[in-house]
Amino acid sequence: MNHAGVSLVLYAAAIGMSGATPAIAATISFHVPAGDMARALNVFSQQSGMNIVYATNDVRGKRTAGVRGVLPPGAALDRLLAGSDLAARQGGGSFVVMRDPAVTPRNKEASASLPAWEETPIVVTATRRENTIESVPFNIQAFSRSDLETTAAKSASDIARLIPGLTFTDEGRRDGFRPFLRGLRSGEDVGLVATTAVYLDDVPIDRPGTFRPLDMRLLDLERIEILRGPQGTHYGAGAMGGVIRYISVKPDLVAASAEASAALSFTMHGGSNQDTSAIANLPIVSNKLALRLSAAFQNTSGVLDNVILDSANVDDARTMTARLALRWVPDDLMIVDASYQNEDSTFGERNWFESTLGTFKVGYNVPGYQDENTSVAAITVQRDVGIADLTSTISYLKVSRAQRQDITHSERDNYYARVIGAHIALPPFIAVSEGKDTARAWTQEIRLVSKGGGAFDWSVGAYLYHSRFKSDYQISVPIPFEGQSDLEELLGVSLNDDRESHMASEETLRQFAVFGEIGYRPIPEWHLSLGARHFDFRRRSDAAVINQWAAGRRDDDGLALDVPLPEEISHGRYNEDGAAFRFNTSYTLDTDSLIYVTIADSFRPGGFNAETTSSPLPAGYRQYLSDSIVSYEFGAKLGIGRHVYLTASVYHIDWSDMQTQIQSPTLFGLRGNAGSATVRGGELQLQIDDIPAKGTSVQFGLSHIDGRLDERIDGIGFKDEKLPFVPRFSGSLLVDHTTDISDKARIGATFSVSYTGASYSDFGPVRPMPEGPEDNPRYRKLDAYWQANLSTRLSIGATSWRLFVNNLLDTKGQTFKQFQASFSPYRSSFERTTLLRPRTVGVEVRHAF
Repeated sequence: MNHAGVSLVLYAAAIGMSGATPAIAATISFHVPAGDMARALNVFSQQSGMNIVYATNDVRGKRTAGVRGVLPPGAALDRLLAGSDLAARQGGGSFVVMRDPAVTPRNKEASASLPAWEETPIVVTATRRENTIESVPFNIQAFSRSDLETTAAKSASDIARLIPGLTFTDEGRRDGFRPFLRGLRSGEDVGLVATTAVYLDDVPIDRPGTFRPLDMRLLDLERIEILRGPQGTHYGAGAMGGVIRYISVKPDLVAASAEASAALSFTMHGGSNQDTSAIANLPIVSNKLALRLSAAFQNTSGVLDNVILDSANVDDARTMTARLALRWVPDDLMIVDASYQNEDSTFGERNWFESTLGTFKVGYNVPGYQDENTSVAAITVQRDVGIADLTSTISYLKVSRAQRQDITHSERDNYYARVIGAHIALPPFIAVSEGKDTARAWTQEIRLVSKGGGAFDWSVGAYLYHSRFKSDYQISVPIPFEGQSDLEELLGVSLNDDRESHMASEETLRQFAVFGEIGYRPIPEWHLSLGARHFDFRRRSDAAVINQWAAGRRDDDGLALDVPLPEEISHGRYNEDGAAFRFNTSYTLDTDSLIYVTIADSFRPGGFNAETTSSPLPAGYRQYLSDSIVSYEFGAKLGIGRHVYLTASVYHIDWSDMQTQIQSPTLFGLRGNAGSATVRGGELQLQIDDIPAKGTSVQFGLSHIDGRLDERIDGIGFKDEKLPFVPRFSGSLLVDHTTDISDKARIGATFSVSYTGASYSDFGPVRPMPEGPEDNPRYRKLDAYWQANLSTRLSIGATSWRLFVNNLLDTKGQTFKQFQASFSPYRSSFERTTLLRPRTVGVEVRHAF
């Protein structure tokens, strides 16, 4: 029987079932969660008191954005079905939901009258259950797949300026992009756990050991979710400021499809860039099993020139990314997703330049490089167990790096210039660091989330994390060099090989946590929830640093020894347990508006500093403790007419035992606790659709962050000094317009501009010390800047072309700056600076098969 026949049979059945038609309320308060369509229809039936008749095959696999608010039942059902190929027809006290829109145009008419943000709703899973952005009772932003295509985002830095409340350091592809939500940054953060967590689906992708998020290519993503504010109850350590989640596209079980793209561009001060990608979706067993494959290659020209070796574009990068995803649906109650992503990258020099040599100029005696391979594997099983949905995710992450870097400045011009400069003339040697490190992490999370629709909702879960980081690096000084004999006499050694020092370490981190949240809805419009997480950390480290220029660290032939002495080995141990809490209450004002209040605390684990004979520590700096925050937030989400949607929030954060980085007299940084700070701020997002013309979309974002020390902290800063690298104001504007020029062709244009306010690289120009204030040379200004991008596109059938100009004004915005002190006659002190990538002009073609 065809679909029309099935629909008529269902309609007749509905009329027969209705009997005496019950009175239908004019309006009812609905709260039907987003998610599976069949489940949502059942909840709708319970809340409306009406029969809903549908064929299981018609709704299988379909999703809905849900519906909330006080509405007539028919209008509520229209919203529930909006965006799908389902339509509804009323028969007595029943509704028939069917897949044939020709029976009734009810759904199309309803979609045409919906607010723009509900015509194509974005469903997010940030709260561990499916909801539309508009119904999530805290500050969340999402970029849909369409948004990512419109902005042509290939990396996190491409969209970062469009996210209110997100500050970041972008040191290029080699050293990566580091995000900080709501200004929770305390200056240099090497070796500290991040304050903003980054996830790929349900897998944390902060690199163990360095704790920096992996700056992976954005390949085949469904959306990006940005959760502002502490998320410790759901996401644990490292989520003090919030969470960024990259959600991948899952295999389609029904339709085969493929697409390919290629882009060619040119960067000023650099050269040509190439970017290609391909995606294929292959159903293996219809409605049961499907495979999705994606791959991309990116060749990025460098822009830096090495004045010593007379080489150009030395900071180039090449990346190959491949992803495999498999979805298996054995029955209506279970979904199994398995994925594997591998990214292989080769980078040249780091992306910063030296201020004393000129913009885009560096001075290295030996070419630097980094080869990096990243693998992320995960299996997620979702099971409907009746009263709740059970989800289990197990994942494995591995990052391997091999790198070489000229470190003559830090070794010769900084360290040895101070150690031996007063005794002999500093020899003009060069120093090179070369080695490798490997990071591995295993995670297992299991959670049980109740089905929505009732007065109570709840979730419980457990989380296990285990990581291991191993590194092995050798610093070499090529011999012979001028003044070598004088240095040998001073040190009391013979230098008959190139080895100067050797460093090796191994660190493990284990985390176990249990978490839960319970919610209650006293009336349909009002929701309260309380969440908690108990955590337990175990951190261990063994590190060895061998000074191979020290007396007794060479054999009789003048060759370096590489077996550490007991006093050259540092053992670190850190254990901690505790809890984090979050309270949230929200009130639905109408169908498209709500207000909320959130009070939450969150945490970041502590650790220890390595101490050996070559890297002694000041008293009291062996171990540092966890830091924590308490956040208070009020926000509103307001639908204004059919074309305007506003999200706004204000917050106050108390930051205790703030962790920060202090540079020691040796080459090694010290991590410690530095008192308390307060962060106050607010975010505003405005979305306008079809104004001033149909097909026009405007997105505006504004952020204000004011983070300051609460007290004087010796060696750090004075009370009321601002947190480093945090602009007080930032904002963005994106305007997009699309119009049809024929039945098969459309054209469009996108313009975006962002503003990043000024910030500083340290707390203040003068540093308080016990013996009196001293000048702080690390206090450097990062000037405010604007950045603009422009693109136009033409689509004809399955093929589209895009012309683009990134950094339209060729702005030299400073994304990172760090003072480098020099005490040698060979090099002056300088600023290490990273700039926005210069103006890039290109063309991209994309074809869907």
